[in-house]
Amino acid sequence: MKLILYLLLACTVLFSCTPEPLPSPCKLPDCSDTIKSHNSTLELVWQKPLRWDKEYTPAVYITDLGDEVVFNYDLIGQSKLYFINKIDTTGQRFYQPVRGAIKRQFYHAKVGLVAYDYKSIYAGNSAATMQKIASAPEGQQFSADGRLIGDMLYTFVRDYSAKTSYIYKFNINDGTLSIDYEIHDSQCPECETIIIYAPTLVVTQNGDSLLNYKRLLSKIEGESINEIETFRLSNGDKSLIWQSNDRKAFIGTIGTCLYQDISVGISNPIYAIDVYTGEIVWEQPNNVKGSDWYTIVEPVLIDNKIYLTSSGRFYVVNADNGVVEYESDIIYSSSTESKLTYFDGVIYWTASDGGASKLYGMRLSDRKLVLRMSSPNYGKKPYYNDTNYDKNGLIIDTATRLAYTADGFFAQCFKIPENFGK
Repeated sequence: MKLILYLLLACTVLFSCTPEPLPSPCKLPDCSDTIKSHNSTLELVWQKPLRWDKEYTPAVYITDLGDEVVFNYDLIGQSKLYFINKIDTTGQRFYQPVRGAIKRQFYHAKVGLVAYDYKSIYAGNSAATMQKIASAPEGQQFSADGRLIGDMLYTFVRDYSAKTSYIYKFNINDGTLSIDYEIHDSQCPECETIIIYAPTLVVTQNGDSLLNYKRLLSKIEGESINEIETFRLSNGDKSLIWQSNDRKAFIGTIGTCLYQDISVGISNPIYAIDVYTGEIVWEQPNNVKGSDWYTIVEPVLIDNKIYLTSSGRFYVVNADNGVVEYESDIIYSSSTESKLTYFDGVIYWTASDGGASKLYGMRLSDRKLVLRMSSPNYGKKPYYNDTNYDKNGLIIDTATRLAYTADGFFAQCFKIPENFGK
């Protein structure tokens, strides 16, 4: 009988939107008023377990909806969404009908959160209002490369039986799901498969909207090649303006940065291409000390400076000519960096170093590292050295100076003090 009651309770928990009460006094390490961070300059305002059993969750997505902040968690089993109110910190969880992991999630001004798993698209501005609004075509699955551009959600779908690749687009306003782009393997006889990636958007200084489609042609024999096609959008229609198979022509993807209608590519050499033509504007060799020169996160552009992290170092690149103006010593373990966030003179990110995942802050005025902080749960049982900020970075509400992140076990909110880093 006890087992039956337990199973009934578990089903109730797993298949509903469950409101959670206001915080109450509790023992370490669950409440912010009992946790003291050593050598920390950010104040932990609150933290809440991502999973009800407090087990580990990797690769948490975090989305700011204005009144609430949403954490995706438990990618191992059935993926879930945790909505936390910014004012009173109460929470609600959205469980069903999510199947597998949430592939991507985005903020949309009209509907709130847009999230999708491999079969369905969901939307809502709270856990209670989240609902399924579209499904993948029968026998097909959405990929993890989706992008929300305006009112359109683009995502790649591969029909292996038909040997055809598609980009589907879902219209947030009218709820229609349609094919935006398709290509058949037969269009390249020497290819084994053709894969397309969800488009990236470039808005030029003249106000033109350019959609850039990257595709990978896997050859049966020989090296695979990449191609890019750029279309101009006008009144919902698109027209091809250029195409190229030069890898440098990729614009709007990770490792590139738009600056005055040129796309600066962070590689070796550093280069710039005209977004209207795909032609090389300039190239600049670099002589950085880092043995590997690449970036797995989007750079930050401020005025004519590009800020990025790569292979454990922090860099500053001049967007006018590609000259590397600053290269730090090694700060963190290579290839563990997260997205970068700029706020009030400091760039923040998360990465691992010395066996621990940390929050970092680099002051731009003098390139001084002003934040290097482990999770408040680090070293405490049962978490020990398993706390991990993964690729989360910091999601910062600039109006309140509150920063949201997750250490693998807890959703966390930190306060950035006034004049921090000054």
